[in-house]
Amino acid sequence: MVLRMSRPQRHPVTGIFWFRKRVPDALRSLVGKLEEKVSLRTRDPAEAKVAHLKKAAEVEERWLRLTAGAQSLSHRQAEAVAGEIYRSLMAENEDDPDKVSVTALLLDKAFVNGSAKIIAAGTSADASNAMIEKLRVSRNAERIDGWLSARGWILTPESRELVGKAVDKAVLQAREQLHRMRNGDYRPDPNGDRFPKLEADKRRVTKDKFSFMRVFDDYAAESKLKPETIKRWRPIMLQVAAEVPDIRHLTRDWCLSWKDRQVARKISLKSVKEVYMASLKAMCEWAVCNNRIDENPVLRIKIKVDQAPKKRGYTDDEAEKILRASLQPASSRLGAGHRAARRWIPTLCAYTGARVGEMAQLRKEDIRRVDDVWMLKITPDAGTVKTDIEREIAIHPEILRQGFIDFVAQSEGTLFYSARSPRGGSNQNPTHAKVGQRIAEWVRDDLG
Repeated sequence: MVLRMSRPQRHPVTGIFWFRKRVPDALRSLVGKLEEKVSLRTRDPAEAKVAHLKKAAEVEERWLRLTAGAQSLSHRQAEAVAGEIYRSLMAENEDDPDKVSVTALLLDKAFVNGSAKIIAAGTSADASNAMIEKLRVSRNAERIDGWLSARGWILTPESRELVGKAVDKAVLQAREQLHRMRNGDYRPDPNGDRFPKLEADKRRVTKDKFSFMRVFDDYAAESKLKPETIKRWRPIMLQVAAEVPDIRHLTRDWCLSWKDRQVARKISLKSVKEVYMASLKAMCEWAVCNNRIDENPVLRIKIKVDQAPKKRGYTDDEAEKILRASLQPASSRLGAGHRAARRWIPTLCAYTGARVGEMAQLRKEDIRRVDDVWMLKITPDAGTVKTDIEREIAIHPEILRQGFIDFVAQSEGTLFYSARSPRGGSNQNPTHAKVGQRIAEWVRDDLG
């Protein structure tokens, strides 16, 4: 029997070739989607074949890194990663170095050289230092995490910090070179070759059923954990796996020590109890039932949490402020989906009692007329529903009066985002969740 190899697929309309590869079942919780799909950006069959082979190798390498779990890097490896990011930043800006601001360069120098200062009335020295450290760590975090994620790199907290410091210096070096180019000096960076070469990763996927992350993946698949639960729990499991790669070596004493270390890191007791320890306990209980370990080492580890004050809802004035703002025309600089979300989601939540996320995932097909009543369906088919139970709600006459049905009639597919967005989404990072986050930011930051 001859196995059919993966090959470039031509789009029936545009003629552009695409790379498509099904994610194996065992890797789906790691990868976060069912299929790898990316445009090869060519209509030429020969070029597509070469690009397809290159993309296939990149995907396989990323999958291997993901399955290997959290890894520790040496100082040399961290500098090699920084070199990759240095070269990508140079490639992005070398043709138009004016895009890199002088302010960004000055801030980089201040953070790298340790001369950054924040003076705020009523702020203690400790609070100011904490604020400086937070800004330093977050300054290049998106660039670093994007690079790591695209290649499937998962690092221990210590290695992530090591890479962060190396990248801070590399970004400063790149901006200094771009500043020289901005002033007309296009000679090569004299220190541009200081970074070591990033060696290829030779590891292979482990088949050991006692591998800690293999146990977590098996548990997540059999228990049908929700994508958002996997997204929240996986980093915690990776922390454990970095110290205890074989679940059979997990002991009660280690679990007690690990719990105490999370508390010492100033993580809230509620999070330590209900997220860190609860996730580990649940997975270990599954492992006991499936003969991976003999007993659950997390049982009877207690954490006392003080009763938190109940969160208050919006006052009438606050609710009115949000609803009035939703009626105002949004900036044309915002995308059509976000403008529609601002306009309709607050009103829908106010008149249905539904959650923002449930409204953000609405589709055109979820709005229908039953006899003479317009109904709105909230269903797990569209996305996340907390109870996993489908329900229908009669649409309030005030929503109809404001023209919601006309808006739905003009829409296609999803109401508040494009299902064909080039940024796409995944099971663990669905696009509708981003819609809800943007609404929250608007309410919190713009409306106060």
